[in-house]
Amino acid sequence: MLTYLSLRGPSDPADYALLRRSSIRTLSCELLPRGLSSGPLCFGDSATGYTIAYIFRLPDPMARGKRRSYALVALAGKDAGRAFRACPVIWRAFGRIATGIVNSAEKFQEEQKRREEQNFSNNNSNNGPNRIGGRQYTPVSSFLTGRTVDPDGQPRRHGQIRARNLTEIVGNEYIFAELHANFVALLQQLGSMFGGVPISEERIVCSTLRDEKGMNSASRSVMMSTMKDPRRESTASSKYDGRELGVSTVEMSTGPKPIPIAPRRPLVA
Repeated sequence: MLTYLSLRGPSDPADYALLRRSSIRTLSCELLPRGLSSGPLCFGDSATGYTIAYIFRLPDPMARGKRRSYALVALAGKDAGRAFRACPVIWRAFGRIATGIVNSAEKFQEEQKRREEQNFSNNNSNNGPNRIGGRQYTPVSSFLTGRTVDPDGQPRRHGQIRARNLTEIVGNEYIFAELHANFVALLQQLGSMFGGVPISEERIVCSTLRDEKGMNSASRSVMMSTMKDPRRESTASSKYDGRELGVSTVEMSTGPKPIPIAPRRPLVA
């Protein structure tokens, strides 16, 4: 049995420092070509290791500039040849994941905006124009007037606006379980290219679990592998022909849905 477990960060302090340094450099130091705000990049050297990343931006009305930057990061080790060979595969997978997240976030933000406009129009029809809760407001920015309440009645005091996490931006509480499933499929494909655990005749079980207190949900996926002949499987996995395997793609939905994961196809040498 092989278990893939997702964590908030590496348990080893050295790995955590390496991942933190790569993440900061990806989002704060490295620039994409032609002034793009989203896209793939790769940086590093044989001494510190190579990083393969994909930067994308999500709409967030609560963030500065109404956008929030994210990055999918893969630490590729210190072998330049292996890192550059893995770049196209990782970039394709990261690009599909990022596109699904962006589409889900934009769709959720549009739905949320329509609901807010509908509620605002209902309040205006009940209380009259520019009147909320029996108080008169003029449609002027609270930033210019120094008011603590906007014309829509929302508080704008310093420190009251909380940064939203990815689950709230996308509107899908199972987003991290879906990300986990995509990452597992990517790891299996990379393992077939560079050597790793055989992927034939395996089945994947994904579940969403709750912690002991029942307050926050934690997602975990377990892969059950049943191999009949390890020698045959190892030989097949070592003869990778360069073609992309059938990686199962998980749609980034805006609502809680079961995670469809297709069984793996046997790898033909």
